[in-house]
Amino acid sequence: MGAVVGSTPFSVVLLESPKVANNGVATFQMKGTLWGVCGTSPGVPLADGGNVRATEAKAFDKMQGETLIIDMQGDQPAFENNVGAGSGVGNQIQTTTFPFDPNFNAFCGVGRQTPDSLITPTAIWLMRPSMMYQVVQQPIFYLFPGNIVPGTIVDFSTATAVSAKIDFTNSSTKTSAR
Repeated sequence: MGAVVGSTPFSVVLLESPKVANNGVATFQMKGTLWGVCGTSPGVPLADGGNVRATEAKAFDKMQGETLIIDMQGDQPAFENNVGAGSGVGNQIQTTTFPFDPNFNAFCGVGRQTPDSLITPTAIWLMRPSMMYQVVQQPIFYLFPGNIVPGTIVDFSTATAVSAKIDFTNSSTKTSAR
């Protein structure tokens, strides 16, 4: 997940594991590349329990200091081909000027590539025109029990009592946890 300056992000489920028996083991894998994502959820608010899929994704080529630009093309948000220089602290997503309709629920955010090569959003926010969103990667993940499919929005502020937080912030290796 990432911290977003200038907006309240929604957390989104990235992976679904097979069922794990008591004292069992599950292995999760994800690639390190951070992706910018965008899409729409017309008529369905971005809220806990909702489900989103990115209609477009573009990789951040750098770990920090890069700006991806999103414009509306018809009724869909899309990444422009050009990439701007970032602030040097994290990456950024910039939106162009476009007519804003709050019922359309256009969103942008960040995502990760799953083992089956799909780009799934991990944090999204309602996309507004002429905004610059600063994205700072945070190596924090949550394990959440239940039957939740990838792309489901989860409010971890109310779910943390039944989830496990895995925080690699001060870890010298960010590849495994025990």
